Amino acid sequence: MQRQKRPTSPHTPSTKKCMALAIPSSPKIFAQLGRVYLEQKNYQQAEIAFVHALTIYEQQETPDPSAIVGILYALTRLSREQDDHQQTIIYGERAILFCQQEALQESTLLAECLEIVAECYFSEERYNEAKACYQRSFQIIEQAYGSVHQQLLRVRTIWPL
Repeated sequence: MQRQKRPTSPHTPSTKKCMALAIPSSPKIFAQLGRVYLEQKNYQQAEIAFVHALTIYEQQETPDPSAIVGILYALTRLSREQDDHQQTIIYGERAILFCQQEALQESTLLAECLEIVAECYFSEERYNEAKACYQRSFQIIEQAYGSVHQQLLRVRTIWPL
């Protein structure tokens, strides 16, 4: 599938221009810029912005774990939207590992990352890994929202466990 490159708006500064301004130490700005680019389907600029934000967060003395998980989730989503299964799995597994290390095992972003990674595993016929990810995602969603949550019911119709 050919990736479509969307032109940036003349009112939207490029990520590189933002990096050159006096705001390179603000990961929140780059994370938000990445979200804007992701919504515009400007995947290349989105990835640059997210990776820059992630780098800044990881270099901080006391990084914000929930912000890092949010960026890793965004990178996972970005890769999935580009149908890049390998990169999706890499970012998703990184988010999952980070959540385990930071005691964020009940994060709903973790559940969403698990579901995205499970979809990639399933499409690659790695069924046991997909099932494990789906089951863990179900547990988190059920604990956070109850057994009749929309997302849980939707996935259970696809993958009855």
